[in-house]
Amino acid sequence: MAWPVRFVYFYPVYVDPWIFVFLLAGLIGIHKAIQKPGWRTLSFLGLIALVGVLFREAMMVVPIALLFANNPIQYKRGLFSEWTSLQVSGLIKRPPPGFLIPIVFAVSGFWGVRQVVIQINDYSFPETALYWAYEKPLLAYLHGWFITFGPLIFITLYNWRRISSYLKNHQFLLVYLTGFAVLAWIGGSDTERILYWALPVVYLLIGKSIEDHRALLTSPGLMAVLVGSQLISQRIFWPLPDLPNPFPSSLPLLTVPGNKFPYMDL
Repeated sequence: MAWPVRFVYFYPVYVDPWIFVFLLAGLIGIHKAIQKPGWRTLSFLGLIALVGVLFREAMMVVPIALLFANNPIQYKRGLFSEWTSLQVSGLIKRPPPGFLIPIVFAVSGFWGVRQVVIQINDYSFPETALYWAYEKPLLAYLHGWFITFGPLIFITLYNWRRISSYLKNHQFLLVYLTGFAVLAWIGGSDTERILYWALPVVYLLIGKSIEDHRALLTSPGLMAVLVGSQLISQRIFWPLPDLPNPFPSSLPLLTVPGNKFPYMDL
């Protein structure tokens, strides 16, 4: 993604680039835990979660996703009736006890930060989440997905049946994706910034969709449209304006062209 990488130079004290490191390490750790769920792997994943929450508490999503690494949700007939009768034990298998280690580490790190850092304002995440849950326009939220990932995300929508099947068999990816989709809705006005944290899974789903429809993507016209619109949408090789600057707003077309427009128009 061009934008997060270039933003590091624009805003060098930005902490989000570090959360990408720990999110990727966490997903790799989950994959290792599925293959070899030993104490060493789970403890290392716990350490990743512990350090990760020091940068962003959103790292909590990774140890939560680990609880679904063994595909505990059972898909079968009568699913709705069991939910309504609260027979949860027949729907969700308990995770192995060792899978709780990373979430204990993550909670400990979050608690430790709360003990050390002194809050000097009246910010409340529950109040903020409740506000944005009601105030964020649905169209703006959906638009945020396309701003974040570009027109290429259309491929996953076209491939939704196979994507659904893939996520059903890899439930930790579904939980990870759902976690950041929810946080992007209730986490504040920076919808796109939070959606960027879902990019490891979104890019995987895009790759799976390309693999599933390789024949369709042999069309030169379709590929030209996809690649061209993606390059424009992600501002590849396009300049960023200074902040502040005296330029007026201009008409956006996939993105605002040039660099003679107010920075905040991005």
